[in-house]
Amino acid sequence: MFKSLNGVVLPGGGQDLKTSGYAKASQFFFEKSVEAYAKGDIFPILGICLGFEQLTEMVYGKNWLTQCDAENVLLPLKFLPAYNTSRLFKGFTPDLLVALETKPITANFHHKCMTPKNFSLSGLDKFYDALSTSIDKDGLEFISTMEAKKFPFYGLQWHPEKAVYEWTEREHLPHSYEAIRISQTIINFFVNEARRSRHAFVNSTVEMTSLIYNYPLYYAAMKTSKFTQIYSDNETVATKGSRP
Repeated sequence: MFKSLNGVVLPGGGQDLKTSGYAKASQFFFEKSVEAYAKGDIFPILGICLGFEQLTEMVYGKNWLTQCDAENVLLPLKFLPAYNTSRLFKGFTPDLLVALETKPITANFHHKCMTPKNFSLSGLDKFYDALSTSIDKDGLEFISTMEAKKFPFYGLQWHPEKAVYEWTEREHLPHSYEAIRISQTIINFFVNEARRSRHAFVNSTVEMTSLIYNYPLYYAAMKTSKFTQIYSDNETVATKGSRP
């Protein structure tokens, strides 16, 4: 599968960072990407929310996260010096950078945070550049955006995708013109990173059988789900209120 894909997104959710299938799959792609990079093979990874947390755990195999309260809240970013030379923010227009820094525009849904202190004590600051911080409901500062110094790894503790794809009134979500453009800029950046990879499926048949379109798509918002649409082979599971 690694040789077939051009990159991986580690999405949000609720899974154990060591023992879950999510963690094991993430670790596999993380290690394969590091190994491939030494041979000039680019394989980018984008971690969102839980994916961000997983990226912090996989470097040294230890969890340095702390309890926090950033559930269902929109927050601005406080940019750190490294953002000026970052790859991730390079393509952002000045008005979007101003919006990120001055408006509550990033959607947060997490109870674990990486504090700047733990980021430094853990040695993660040797592997990643912290690009921004945010403040949770209790006033705790946490790392909200980071990128690896060497490898094509990017971590967002916030959810850029929700601005475009989630429309439930049960959650605080940004849908302004700026929020949509921020989401699109992140997506376009990561797709361009994936274009640097030369991996490919062995043939079109194998590729088609691997696509998510093989799974039914359910409109879940009319029921109790917090998501607008869900791919699943089980409608009851797809449309229940809990997160997958």
